[in-house]
Amino acid sequence: MVQELKLFFTDYPRQILEMQGMSPAELPAGLMDQLLDYRERSLAILDDAQVFRIDIDAYWMMSELVNEMKREGLDELFSQVQLPFPTMIIMPPLLGTDGIMRQNDGSVFGLVAQVGEEIYTQRFAIRLSTAA
Repeated sequence: MVQELKLFFTDYPRQILEMQGMSPAELPAGLMDQLLDYRERSLAILDDAQVFRIDIDAYWMMSELVNEMKREGLDELFSQVQLPFPTMIIMPPLLGTDGIMRQNDGSVFGLVAQVGEEIYTQRFAIRLSTAA
């Protein structure tokens, strides 16, 4: 999916504007520059990101730790986090339709970027077409 996302951003925002039936000239002043800057930053982040697959046991352990810290009012400690890499792609396990957790096949991932003391996150998922 990372390759598909890189392909998407390579042609961004042209395909979005095309889907909306708009031309770049119709955008408010400066917006096209902002969209192109977002494209460049997104492509750079995807090129630099380290990929981490989280196994099921680690996922549950981290989930319990986060929940316990929130219950005890310690979630402010998350503001002191320093990530091991400036950009990370995190692939958590997925819950199947049968209710069983499985390793991630790459169809869902989180993108985490740390810029200075700020941490930014995005989630991406491939939606399978059901059209015949």
